[in-house]
Amino acid sequence: MVFNFGLGGDSFPGVLAKMKNEMCFVQNIEYGLICIGANDLNRTAWYMTQRVDEMAALLKKNGITPIFFTICPINLTINPAFRETNAYIRENYLYVDMEQVFLNVDAVNGNPTASDIKEELYFDDKVHPNAEGHQMIFNRIKMDCPFLF
Repeated sequence: MVFNFGLGGDSFPGVLAKMKNEMCFVQNIEYGLICIGANDLNRTAWYMTQRVDEMAALLKKNGITPIFFTICPINLTINPAFRETNAYIRENYLYVDMEQVFLNVDAVNGNPTASDIKEELYFDDKVHPNAEGHQMIFNRIKMDCPFLF
C-alpha cells in the first residue's frame, strides 16, 4: 500500500509535524510519497535537506520506504536551493523527478532559466499543475517508480 504524505499548500515543517502525528494511524504502508517544497521559497538547501532526512528517518523507523518528489520550478523561477535539494534527493533516495516533467529536457542537467519551464503544464498562477501537468506527473511516477504499479 502507498500513502501520500505531501499535502497541497503545506511546507516542510507542516508536513513533518503531520507525519509525526499520523504515524500511529498508518498501518500496512509499504511506500510513503512525499511531494513537498514549493511553499518553501525562503528556505535554504541545507534546511530542506535536513527536513528530507528527518522525514525519511521517520518513515524508515516505521517500516515505510520513502519516495520523494523533487521540487518543481514555480512562478517561472529556478530556485538554486530547490535544485540543490533535488540533487540531494536524487543522490540519496527513491524519487520522482519533477524537473523531468516541468523543464525542457536540455535544461534538466544544465543551468535552466525561466524560459526552460514548460508553462503549458501550469494553471495561470504558474504554481499549480493543470490537468495536462498532472497527467505528466502520473506518467513520470510510472517511469521512475514502476514497482508501484
